[in-house]
Amino acid sequence: EDFSRTMPGEYIVDNDSPNFRLLSSNEKTKLQELLNRQQDNDKYHNMQFWYAPSKWTLTAADYMYGDVAKSAYYKRKGSGANSAVWEFHVEEPGIYNIEVWVAANNMGRRRSRGAQEQFYVVSNGEWTEDMALNWNRTESGWYNLGTFDLPKGVTTVTLSDKTERDFVVADAIKFIKDERKSDSGSNGNRQIYNDYE
Repeated sequence: EDFSRTMPGEYIVDNDSPNFRLLSSNEKTKLQELLNRQQDNDKYHNMQFWYAPSKWTLTAADYMYGDVAKSAYYKRKGSGANSAVWEFHVEEPGIYNIEVWVAANNMGRRRSRGAQEQFYVVSNGEWTEDMALNWNRTESGWYNLGTFDLPKGVTTVTLSDKTERDFVVADAIKFIKDERKSDSGSNGNRQIYNDYE
């Protein structure tokens, strides 16, 4: 499987999953992106809040998500030319809650003053939805990005490096099938609910 499960109906795509990839403006092809990622694999760097790297960099800390290694990628804020992408292959269409693992760190929160949103795009073959999530949290954990009616096929969540924060963090995304809402029938809506705070 290209995802991990914690409970029935829950699917997690972490930053070490085959269904996670990084897109960088200085990487011309998918092959080059894969080679660069393999070269950097297992090379963890300390997270530098005061001067984040200009390219995606692998880091590890106990407040990040991971089954084996609690890790994430992060980089300095940019123009939107760099992104992180999580893919989820929807076998059972229906209503899904999409959650983001927010790696809360007090030092990072104090450093990134002002707006704390990270910006995501949820999309599939039928529609695209722009979303924002507030990262000004005191505790690490899963926070709701939104609830969506997902058709069968590939749904992607894309994180942009364009933000008002000093840096962006790409960790894990969780897809949770809401059996109760799914059983009531699809209404064709893209986004049903968003927990933006």
